[in-house]
Amino acid sequence: MRGGTLAFTAPGQRVIRVCGRRFAAHSMTRGAYGDAIMIHEMLHALGLGENPPTSGDITRQVLARCS
Repeated sequence: MRGGTLAFTAPGQRVIRVCGRRFAAHSMTRGAYGDAIMIHEMLHALGLGENPPTSGDITRQVLARCS
């Protein structure tokens, strides 16, 4: 897991791994961002790949569509 990673999975996997402390810290200060990260990871679990779109692009689209 990279230094800034809050959660991760692979396309088609049923398990999403979360860095609890890091995720909680971000969720307390930026609640919508934590929600977007979980939706982002659920999209991967449903089969969405990455690069393209980049990880940042996926999260930005989730935030844009859910706000």
